[in-house]
Amino acid sequence: MLKGCPLCASHDIVALGGKTMNVRKTSVEINEDLLSAVQQVLSTTTIKDTIEGAFREVLRAEARREEVEALTKMEGMELSDPAVMARAWRS
Repeated sequence: MLKGCPLCASHDIVALGGKTMNVRKTSVEINEDLLSAVQQVLSTTTIKDTIEGAFREVLRAEARREEVEALTKMEGMELSDPAVMARAWRS
C-alpha cells in the first residue's frame, strides 16, 4: 500500500494485481437488514466485500444496460448491415 494520495489526504493508493486503485477509509451508517440480505445474495461475509461486490454488480448492470441500448439502436454495428447478416447464416 502506498500511503497518501497525491491529490488529497483522504485516502490511500493500493497496488493490486498490477493495477493501482484509490482506497478511501470512511464511516457510514448501514441498515443491518439490508446488509444481511445483500450478503446472502452475494455470498459475502465482510462489510467491505459486500460493499465492493455491490459496487461491481451495479457496474455490471450498467454495462448490460448500455449493451441492450446499443443493440436496440443498432448504431455502429454490422448487425444492421444486410450484407453482413446474409453471410452470418452460411453453413
